[in-house]
Amino acid sequence: MVATDDQLLKVLRALSEPKRLEILERLKEYRCVCGGEECEATCAQILETMSISQPTFSHHLSELVDAGLVTLRYEGRYAYLKFNPRSLQEAMGVLQSLLI
Repeated sequence: MVATDDQLLKVLRALSEPKRLEILERLKEYRCVCGGEECEATCAQILETMSISQPTFSHHLSELVDAGLVTLRYEGRYAYLKFNPRSLQEAMGVLQSLLI
């Protein structure tokens, strides 16, 4: 997913905000509890574990989705979130290539 400089910048910008990192951590914890990479959490499940408002959560979530770090799927009135580690791995690969 990190095929362009623009996409790399989106990932880095998304990771620069502590609340976005907290959302990713909550998704990771949820994935561990439910038992696999294909696990999804609803927005409400993640939001209820955080001390931020719903509009603030939505703003941070849109940044994570735009960066490709989280996928968002709607089913009826529920929105399901899933951490996309591939975007983070690709960004790390680009950064690591700068060291060589």
